[in-house]
Amino acid sequence: KVQDMLENIGKVGEGGYGEVFKARIKPTGKICAVKKLLRNHEKEGFPITSIREIKLLREINSPNVVNILDIVTSSETENVFVLFEYMEHDLDGLMHSTQLPPHHVKCYIKQMLEGLQCLHSKRIMHRDLKPSNILLNNKEGLKIC
Repeated sequence: KVQDMLENIGKVGEGGYGEVFKARIKPTGKICAVKKLLRNHEKEGFPITSIREIKLLREINSPNVVNILDIVTSSETENVFVLFEYMEHDLDGLMHSTQLPPHHVKCYIKQMLEGLQCLHSKRIMHRDLKPSNILLNNKEGLKIC
């Protein structure tokens, strides 16, 4: 059961794709982000866009693109949960709450360009690059999601 594996800490966000929660993986204690995919009442399963996103992210190995840790399904509800590494902030939230020092901005721009270079080298275009899809941690790390 998903409840046996994950402890829900709180909701982080939501959109047309589904909902994102902060959770603790019970066996390891590791904090992660969990995206609960919405089925949108599709009889044929999950939206092709969600399947495509998972497939592409599993092929990418970059320190500047978010990593999938695991994919968990619930037999009771038929929901699919994608576990990602957890990043504490998104750029949108930081832009509205604090002024970033120039050396941080320079570091973030470099990491964002390196993440985009990785995607483009695999002929992947993001198509939804915006501040809320740029994730940051407390160690000046940046990842595109």
